[in-house]
Amino acid sequence: MRTSAGGFLTLLLHNLFLLYISLKGGFLEGLNKYETTRLIGARALQLSLGAPPLIEVDGTESAIKIATREFETGIIPLVVVR
Repeated sequence: MRTSAGGFLTLLLHNLFLLYISLKGGFLEGLNKYETTRLIGARALQLSLGAPPLIEVDGTESAIKIATREFETGIIPLVVVR
């Protein structure tokens, strides 16, 4: 798979961000809108790259909608480390 330098850098930065995320639950209290958006976006990227969804989905839902539903139900496997 060939990617441009910008695409590679974006993927690298995203993976570095994921190093700061713990795989625990129980974090929904006290998140600001930026943290919420970042978590949903990170999970949507994982889903679009082939990660299995943690909720029941039909074939027509986008990765963003699946990630949002996972976040709203509290089963998104990501945590913000401050």
